[in-house]
Amino acid sequence: MKLARNSVISLCFIFIFTNVLLAQNRPEYDSKEWHRKQNRELFALMDLGETDKAISEMEKMLEKLPNDQEILFGLSLAWWNKGKTKKANELASLAIQNGLPIKRYLAGPRKYTQPLVESKPFQKNFSDGITQLVHGPMLGDFSASEAKIWIRTFQEVPFRVIYSQKENMQNPVFSGTFNTNKNEDYTGIAILKDLSSNQKYYYQLEIDGKKMDEIHHFQTFPKSLNDQEISIAFGGGAAYNPELENMWNTIQQKNPDALLLLGDNVYIDKPEQPNTQQYCYYRRQNSQPFGDLISKVPVYTIWDDHDFGVDDCFGGPEIDAPAWKKPVWKIFKENWNNPAYQGGENPGCYYNYSIGEIEFFMLDCRYYREAPGGNDDNYQPSMLGPVQKKWLLESLGKSTAKVKVIVSSVPMAAGIKGPAKDGTFDTWDGYAAEREEIFNHLTTEKIKGVIILSADRHRSDAYKINRTGDYALYEFSSSRLTNIHVHELIPHSLFGYNEKCSFGLVKFDLSEEMPLIEYQIYDIEGKKHGGITISGDMIGY
Repeated sequence: MKLARNSVISLCFIFIFTNVLLAQNRPEYDSKEWHRKQNRELFALMDLGETDKAISEMEKMLEKLPNDQEILFGLSLAWWNKGKTKKANELASLAIQNGLPIKRYLAGPRKYTQPLVESKPFQKNFSDGITQLVHGPMLGDFSASEAKIWIRTFQEVPFRVIYSQKENMQNPVFSGTFNTNKNEDYTGIAILKDLSSNQKYYYQLEIDGKKMDEIHHFQTFPKSLNDQEISIAFGGGAAYNPELENMWNTIQQKNPDALLLLGDNVYIDKPEQPNTQQYCYYRRQNSQPFGDLISKVPVYTIWDDHDFGVDDCFGGPEIDAPAWKKPVWKIFKENWNNPAYQGGENPGCYYNYSIGEIEFFMLDCRYYREAPGGNDDNYQPSMLGPVQKKWLLESLGKSTAKVKVIVSSVPMAAGIKGPAKDGTFDTWDGYAAEREEIFNHLTTEKIKGVIILSADRHRSDAYKINRTGDYALYEFSSSRLTNIHVHELIPHSLFGYNEKCSFGLVKFDLSEEMPLIEYQIYDIEGKKHGGITISGDMIGY
C-alpha cells in the first residue's frame, strides 16, 4: 500500500508539470474561468524561469483583452525580470490606470515587485499612493472578551489599534504596540483583551505612528446564547473571478456573526511555487468587497486540495514529505487569522473554538491524508492521521457544548460525488472505515448535539446520515462561493441548489431547552433557495 501511496503522490507532480505545459499552448480566450486560471498559470510559468514564454503568451492575451489588469501586472513584472525597466514601468502605469490597486505592487510577490517599486520611475509616478497598510484589517479568533486583528504592511513597522464603544471614537482605548514581521511576510496580529461580551466596538489602525482614516467595527461574541440567536456564514470554492467578488458584499448584508471558509479559498495548485501561492492570496486580499467583509466579521479557515496541493491531492502520513508540505502550511498561516493550531509537532490547520455554547472542530483533511481506499478491503487509509484523529475524538468527548459542529473540507455523507469525480474517492467515501470510527465514537461515548458542515462540491445542499441505534447526523454543505464551474445535484440530498454562486447560513437558537438550528442557502444576489430547521430531539436531546 505504501507503493500505491507514493505512486499517487507522484501523479500529483505530473499534474503540476502538465498544467504548466497546457498554459503555454491553449489557443482560446473566451472562457472567464480559463482566463482566471491562465493568469495564474502564466505567472507560475514566469516563476519557473520561463519568462520569454510567459511574455509571449501574455502579449497574445493582451491583444484580446487590452485593459486587463492582471495581464498588465504580470507583463510589467516579466519585463522587469528581463531588465527592461522603462517598459516595465509603462506597463505598471497602465495596470494602475486600469484600476489595479497600487497595493498589489506593494504586496508582492516581493521577489518580483520590490525592485520595480523601488525604482525611480515608480517612486516618481506613485509615491503618493505608497502606504504602509497593504492588506487588512482581518478579524479572527474572537471570544467574548478578546479579538485579534491581522494586517500586512509594506515594511516592518510597529502598529496598534485604537478602539471605542462610541462611533465617534470618544473615550478611546489604545492597544499595546505590535510589530509586523518580514519573516512572516510582513504580517502582524494585534490582540485586544478585556473586552465586554456581545459589544459593538469601533476601531482604527495606527501604523508606524500614523493614524489611518477609516473607522471599522466589530462585535464580540456573547458569553452565552441563552437569550439570542447567532448566525454563521460558510462555504468553500472561492476561485478569484472579479465579476463575482460581490459575493462578499452579499454575505455581509446577512450580518453573520462569523464566516467559515472551508477550503479552496483561493485556487493555487502550485505547492512547490511559493511566489505563485502568494500571488493567488494577494489577488483576493486586495479585493475591496472581501476586505470590507473581513474587517467587520471574524473569519475562520481550513484548506482543501486547491490551496494545499493540486486537484484531489493528499499529503501522506509523513510530516516532512513531500518537502513542500510545511512551506505551504507556513504561507497558509501567514494569510489567515485563525486561532492557535492544535498540531504542535504535528502541523496542520486543525483547531477548535467556541461561540457561546457552540463548539466548532475544524479539520485538516489534506496534510496527513493517505491514498484513498479502493477495492482492497484490507486497506483502510486515514484522512486525518493518528494525531489529528485522536485530538478530534478526545475533544468531542470532553466538549460540554450544547451543539458540536464537525467542519470538514470534503463531504462526510456517502455518495456525494458529481460527474467529475466518478471513479474517484476524494470525499470521505474513500475513508469509510475512519468515518465509521468517528461516527461510532459519538454513539459509544453518548455524544449528542453533533452536526456537520462541509464543502468541496460546487453547489449547496443538505444530507441526512442515518445511523443504526443513534440519532441521524445532518450535514450542510456549500462550496460555490465564487466558482464558475458547477457540479450536478445529488438525488439523495434533502435539497440542493447549483444555478448560481451561493453560500450557506446557519442560525443557532439555544434559548430553549431544545436547540433549534436552521440552515439556509442564499445565492450571490441574496435570494434564498431552500432550507431546513432541525431541533434538539433530532440530534440526540
